[in-house]
Amino acid sequence: NKTTPASLEDNDWLTFFRDLYLGFGPSDELALRCVRRAYLDFNRTWRGAQDPAGRRLDRRTAVEAAIIVALSKIANASLDQSEFDEWHRRARLAVMRASDPEGQETGLTLGQAQKWINMSVKYVVGGRVPGFANLASLAHVPIDRILLAALAQVPAFAPAVALLPTGAWSKLTDDRAYDAFQREIR
Repeated sequence: NKTTPASLEDNDWLTFFRDLYLGFGPSDELALRCVRRAYLDFNRTWRGAQDPAGRRLDRRTAVEAAIIVALSKIANASLDQSEFDEWHRRARLAVMRASDPEGQETGLTLGQAQKWINMSVKYVVGGRVPGFANLASLAHVPIDRILLAALAQVPAFAPAVALLPTGAWSKLTDDRAYDAFQREIR
């Protein structure tokens, strides 16, 4: 007698993704788990990582809270692209302020803030966190070295890449260049 393996349903894969990739935890903390996972996507580039561990943890916790507050403002919201872009601009400012409360220029740059926010949005959409499905068509492209290298190989994206200053994405500080890049990619 042959037995057939049980098939996995979509919900099984979603649970697998949420628990193993986003981290184990209660379902009511799923958005926070997404934000914490997104931190892992850029944290090695944070200049503030040179701060003593206690201070770094305080800053990280403050930024996590800022992103959660920002996300809560658009959960279940019906936004158009310009409203999302404005939300994103305000979220970037909140993240940068939360990461550098004393104004010592050891906080996150715009490049780092966009990466944490954009990856958080990616994970709340991909993790099917209730209230965020509407962001799939509005989300910004997370800028990093891998993405920029891939885009540079495609002639159609050369104008978008040219809008960003040369150098490391993590040192990006130009809001206008960031916004122009996102518009051109769309």
